[in-house]
Amino acid sequence: MVRFRSLTVRFGVLYFVVLLGLGVICVTFLLNLGYVRSNTRQVIAEVRKQAVLTGLRSRNLTLEYIIQADGVTDLAQARRAEGLLQTSLVELEGLGIGEAEISREGRSEPEGQALTELAATLRDLNKWFQDGDEASDGAVAQELLAAANVALAGLRDETQLEVDGAIVDLDKRTEAMRMVMFATVLGAAAFLAFALHYMHRRIIRPLNSLRYSAERFGMGELSYRIRMDSTDEIGNFATTLNQMADRLQDAHEDLESRVRERTSEFLRAARMAHLGVLASGIAHEINTPLASIRSCAEGMHRRMKLGEYSEELFADYTETICREVERSRGITGRMLALAREEPTTSTVNSLDMVLEQVSSALSHRASRKRVRLVQELPEEEINLRVDGGELVQIIVNLVANAIDASPPDSEVLVRAEVTPEQMILTVQDQGEGIPPDQLEHIFEPFYTTKSPNEGTGLGLALVSKLVESHRGRVSAKSAPGEGSTFRVVLPLDWRRSQ
Repeated sequence: MVRFRSLTVRFGVLYFVVLLGLGVICVTFLLNLGYVRSNTRQVIAEVRKQAVLTGLRSRNLTLEYIIQADGVTDLAQARRAEGLLQTSLVELEGLGIGEAEISREGRSEPEGQALTELAATLRDLNKWFQDGDEASDGAVAQELLAAANVALAGLRDETQLEVDGAIVDLDKRTEAMRMVMFATVLGAAAFLAFALHYMHRRIIRPLNSLRYSAERFGMGELSYRIRMDSTDEIGNFATTLNQMADRLQDAHEDLESRVRERTSEFLRAARMAHLGVLASGIAHEINTPLASIRSCAEGMHRRMKLGEYSEELFADYTETICREVERSRGITGRMLALAREEPTTSTVNSLDMVLEQVSSALSHRASRKRVRLVQELPEEEINLRVDGGELVQIIVNLVANAIDASPPDSEVLVRAEVTPEQMILTVQDQGEGIPPDQLEHIFEPFYTTKSPNEGTGLGLALVSKLVESHRGRVSAKSAPGEGSTFRVVLPLDWRRSQ
């Protein structure tokens, strides 16, 4: 069986079949229309011939009446008879020229002979009227008229046969055209059904398959492949899509491999950067207790050299050193927990005790800068369920920055306000203030307004991280020459923020 591998060839064959079918139908119709036209002309001619013969028969009856009434002796009747005969001869001559030529096959010659004999008989009868007188024998005219009537009856019978035959032929041609039209409709319907089935099977279904495959490709299913066994243009397109999917899948796998490699490298770099930030943060936070430990050690050393040693002073110094060492250990633990995002341990702490620890940790720094620490607290005792170490770390960073920014003989104000759900802590200094272009960056890691040897830029970043980890808020307000104010809002119970 011949297989057409191209849609162009297939549609070309379909078009050729359609044109061939239309040509056959048109030729068949034209032939049948020609036959119908010929039969119709024959019927019309035969009907006209019957009309002429009917007129001849009527005139023959008139002639018979004239002959029986001795019309030959009557000049007027004789002229009338001659006129009737002349009319009949003229009409017979017309029939001989036209209608005999379209008579059915096999009947033209006998019909022509009959017309010739009838015309000859009528001429003889006409001559009889022209030569006739009172002695003329009417029997001759009667015989001639009888012969003419016999010939006329034969012609009428022949004409009727011609009409019947032409009608039968016309019916046959009409039925043939009806059958051709019926066959054409059936053939067209069958061809249309075949064409629709073929288009659905060879075009629409493959196109739907391509659309479904394209949707799956679009959803990222690059491993899906189009299954199509056709070798036409649609099949070639499906093969091209499969090849494209192969290349995309290879590229996607290669890209994923590269992304995994780059992600691994990025995570290693991020861990190293995180480790650097953690180390910097620990170093920054431990500087404050180390400064207190150093201050106590220097005080002890100086008094021992001066001989001003006392057990009470020694105990005070050692207690401060132990407390700051313990705070340093707590700082490292909290920093690691913060880096790992571990939940904190909340206990009941007095705000007065927290601020006392802040004052103890920063008293030596404030003394060196000649800065006074002023506290404004509510009269009633405030108990908080918080991580005391983290809260001390937050306040120490804010107050330490305020001390560093304050000029000598100024003060740093620490104000606390309590609402039913929150604690609002404000730290205000009397320093030079922070320019507006720097104020929006102060909570970013490693950003500092201090000299390179004085700050790391991690204190406020750690404050922001700690406050936000408990769903709190920290903000700063400052203007050049007016000092700075830091405002921290924290929940009273940190258990609700875990």
